[in-house]
Amino acid sequence: MTGRLFSADRFRASLKGAAAGRNLHYFDSVVSTSLAARQLYGVSGRTDFVAAAKVQTGGFGKYGRKWESPEGGLWFSFPAKVKKRAVPLFTLAAGRALAGYFIKRHGVGLQIKWPNDLVYDGKKVCGILTEVLETKKTYSVLLCGVGLNLNNTRFQFPPALRGSVTSVGLITGKKYDPAVTLGGLLNDLDAAGKNADPEELAESLNRLSYSSGREVRIRRGEDLIKGVFRSITPEGCALIDAEGKEYRITGDLEYL
Repeated sequence: MTGRLFSADRFRASLKGAAAGRNLHYFDSVVSTSLAARQLYGVSGRTDFVAAAKVQTGGFGKYGRKWESPEGGLWFSFPAKVKKRAVPLFTLAAGRALAGYFIKRHGVGLQIKWPNDLVYDGKKVCGILTEVLETKKTYSVLLCGVGLNLNNTRFQFPPALRGSVTSVGLITGKKYDPAVTLGGLLNDLDAAGKNADPEELAESLNRLSYSSGREVRIRRGEDLIKGVFRSITPEGCALIDAEGKEYRITGDLEYL
């Protein structure tokens, strides 16, 4: 067993505030909740829903990288209307909301690994993928996909990944109700990035940062250079010290 069965009633009972109006589309198995949510938005144009699944058969992360999504995890995607100025910070704001939920409610000290992961003791627990669905005059509609290892056991992960990933359940030795967890996360995520002050967000992200002080490799033109991750800026960039210079990175980097 990888946890309790998903209960739509417990999910609805856990929603509060602005998130209380979200409709649930739950799938036993789906290629990807992000693809399902994209289709749902395309048909209805509505943003008041979440697509979640017990299993994803074709889950993916940044740059289309495969994301293992077996039973026991919490795989979900939801659209959000976000003011244009807040779009670049939304993924990081969502990461803060997710980490904050587990820190405050369960005492699980998740950290933010720039740009879009949550880790525990360096092992990946959660990934966040944000895409733009539509751009309007004053706001954009974003699609936020979350892959969270919630109740997964060690042997559900491929052997090659067992040293680099973990789950909330493995960290604490407990099982979590996926429906209640999803509702609680959406309560916090619903406001993520919408009214975030960039300076305050950066300060809180750096308190939660796994990345700070880590050696990294970045690409500058045709060259790969080593540096040290210093901080996350109010613009959401990674501030890197390398070869006596300071770089603000918005793209990918490699942790060493």
